[in-house]
Amino acid sequence: MRVKLSGMDRSNRSARHRWALAICWNVAVLLASFGGFSAAHTGSILVAILQVIAPSLDASTVATIHFAIRQLAHFSEYAVLSAFYAHAQRPSGQTVFLLRWSAVAVSICAATAILDEWHQSFVPSRTASPRDVALDISGAVIVQLLWAVLRRRSRSGALES
Repeated sequence: MRVKLSGMDRSNRSARHRWALAICWNVAVLLASFGGFSAAHTGSILVAILQVIAPSLDASTVATIHFAIRQLAHFSEYAVLSAFYAHAQRPSGQTVFLLRWSAVAVSICAATAILDEWHQSFVPSRTASPRDVALDISGAVIVQLLWAVLRRRSRSGALES
C-alpha cells in the first residue's frame, strides 16, 4: 500500500535529507582526523600508486605531489561541507538564496575546522596546524563566493531575456 505524502510532508522529508547529508559529510570530515589519514599513511599509498603510474619520479617530486593533494583535500572537503550546510538551510521550493545561509555554513565549517585540528593535536601520527584551519575556512568561503557570483549572473541573465 502506497501512502501519498502531502506537499508539506515531502518538503520536511527533503529538508531532513539535506540536513542528514550535511551532517554525514561533517562526520566524515571529522573521522578523517584520525591516524589513518596521517601524512605518513596517505604518503605510502600515493608512493605505491605513483611507482606504477610514473616510476621515474624522484622523491622530491613525489613529496610535492603529496603535499598538493593533501592541501587540495583540505580545501575541497570544506568547500563541499559549506555547500551542503548552505543548501540544507534552504526551504524546499525557495529559489532566493539568503546571505545568512552562507554565513551559517561558513561558521559551522570554521567550528569544524578548529575542532578537527584540536583533535589532531592529540593523535600521535597527526599534527595540528592553524594553516590547515585557514585553508579549510578558505574552501568554505570560496564556494559561497562562487555561488554568489553564479546567482548574480543567473539573475542578470534572466533580466536581460
